Amino acid sequence: MTKEAKLVTGIIIAVVAVLGIGVFLMSRAPQNYTNPTATVDPKSKEEALARETPNVRGKLDSKVTVIEFGDLQCPACASVNPTMDELFKTYGDRVKFVFKHNPLPQHNNALAGADAVEAAGDQGKFWDMLTALYAKQPEWETLQDPKPVFRQIAKDVGLDSDKFDKALTGQIHRDRINQEKVDGNSIQNPGTPTFYVNGEQIFNGGVKELREKIDTALK
Repeated sequence: MTKEAKLVTGIIIAVVAVLGIGVFLMSRAPQNYTNPTATVDPKSKEEALARETPNVRGKLDSKVTVIEFGDLQCPACASVNPTMDELFKTYGDRVKFVFKHNPLPQHNNALAGADAVEAAGDQGKFWDMLTALYAKQPEWETLQDPKPVFRQIAKDVGLDSDKFDKALTGQIHRDRINQEKVDGNSIQNPGTPTFYVNGEQIFNGGVKELREKIDTALK
């Protein structure tokens, strides 16, 4: 191979590598799936955010409510979850924290993950299961059937296996999960995780912005 041919071959390999990395990063990033120019009806937004869910912790009658719309298979949601636990430890006696499901269509196991944390919630272990599934996300996110991994995690967090499996396979909370997904779309969530502090949307704002919004609302 001539020197010129080697140079051309090297350039082609480099370009292919860069394109491959770009495609990989795009597949891992949160994706927009709503129309950003659409107008959200204030009443519909209020109803969507106020819709009841058992996944609440902190000060239930607080004047400050932080709602997270999350996806169990979303890498960004997994990375931010430890921060949400820290915020709960910091503000838990003053702020109401709510988790709602917004499984993205490109995540094949997101709905099953939502079923799993809800099944754990029936036994009072929603937040423990949420943290465990996010921590072990690489172990189940690409599986054809993630339920065996979910069952093992359920044992690890101390759940009754039979009750957990019945709720998981029966998808007994799927209607509410799907309703929360519809709500997320209707209020123009740009991706996951999307947060609301007293109704004000925060996306890609980071922990600093969340803390600032919470502190301002508490004042």
